[in-house]
Amino acid sequence: MTTTPRKFWIIGGEYDDVSFERLIEGTQSLAGPYPSYERALGEWRRLAESTRCNAHHRYVIAHEPPPRIHAPAALAY
Repeated sequence: MTTTPRKFWIIGGEYDDVSFERLIEGTQSLAGPYPSYERALGEWRRLAESTRCNAHHRYVIAHEPPPRIHAPAALAY
């Protein structure tokens, strides 16, 4: 069985308060894809550091789910 490489993304932006429930429109950020978690982590650190003095910014690392492999349909007899 072979595994498909995962792709990692950095998502986030500026939220309207520190409950981090609603992004302020127009501040959404998406960076990636990155081929490894380590590369994504480096970018996350850069983004987090660049907004360090604004407590309303938040970024997270997300990964794409593996592709779904569909089983062949059952043969009708």
